[in-house]
Amino acid sequence: MTTKVLWLSFAFGLLAGCAKQSLPSSGPAPTPESPVSVPRPASLGITGDSADVKTATKGGLVLMGGGTDTDPAFQWMINQSGGGDVVVLRASGTAAYNPYIYGLGTVNSVETLKIDSRELANNDTVAAIIRNAEMLFIAGGDQSNYMRYWRGTKTEAAINYLLNEKKAPVGGTSAGCAIMGGLYYSGENGSVVSADALKDPFHPNITLYNNDFLKAPFLQNVITDQHYLARTREGRSVVFMARIFKEWNLPVKAIAVDERTAVCIDSEGKAKVFGLSSAQRPF
Repeated sequence: MTTKVLWLSFAFGLLAGCAKQSLPSSGPAPTPESPVSVPRPASLGITGDSADVKTATKGGLVLMGGGTDTDPAFQWMINQSGGGDVVVLRASGTAAYNPYIYGLGTVNSVETLKIDSRELANNDTVAAIIRNAEMLFIAGGDQSNYMRYWRGTKTEAAINYLLNEKKAPVGGTSAGCAIMGGLYYSGENGSVVSADALKDPFHPNITLYNNDFLKAPFLQNVITDQHYLARTREGRSVVFMARIFKEWNLPVKAIAVDERTAVCIDSEGKAKVFGLSSAQRPF
């Protein structure tokens, strides 16, 4: 069942919602992790072909709400990528996305980069791997680490290159989704729950930023939230928007996505919602 995704306006309205090498044939077998002859900083491994390919891409954004991953949203991204090379970014965790994404459709490769320092985020090879991707996905974790390690670096520039010049599909889940909006909540002082935000709209854990990181099309005046109904985050969304309106006088909106749900936005700004969650309740 498709989950409602909530679009919130400040008026608090609710809207739905290197050359390839030939290998001898030995019959069908699982694709192994490809050996890479040149050291690749930050890489946790590659599934598929380590040789770079170029495919025709169509831009797109995926905002995923966390929890169990949404297969149709990844398949939508793979289609937008033209079946090229997929890169997964994270600052902690493993390469678990590699076989998962590789098994969902036809792609040349899936590689995970663990970028957990500004030194790695400014590494030329790391930036080149990102720029060569035909699809990029930002895993969950802690968005304050993404801001701390990646903001103002070559990694940030490479992501924005994919978003605005190469026009490859870019998405994220949970913390990865949190940094997709031009307006974003960093959580650097710790998370804030709705009850505390409503009680004190200037709570020290409410740390908001205005268009100083990723530059995703259509999302300049948008803040995202995730795990939305599962963690009862409606109240804090209202507070986030009120603070943004007060401090920057912007026509802010929010895209708030529940778990097991994703919003896919194409290059024309048209959105589709994919999801399995049956939890629905009025705002």
